[in-house]
Amino acid sequence: MSIILACSPKYSANKLPQEQIIFGSGGGFSGVESSYLLLKNGQIFRKNGLDSVWQAGKATKKNLAKGY
Repeated sequence: MSIILACSPKYSANKLPQEQIIFGSGGGFSGVESSYLLLKNGQIFRKNGLDSVWQAGKATKKNLAKGY
């Protein structure tokens, strides 16, 4: 008997899939934004301030992200 576990792929900030949701807040006079990127596998990336690089954040459960 063998058991095969299928794991969702883990992505890095420089190699993200095309399917994603980006949300956040900010702008206004200073132009400072906080953005978050959610992937179907539950991974979350964030970008704060005037930074142009996504940073890995704490992931959510895959079944919570699955519905988008």
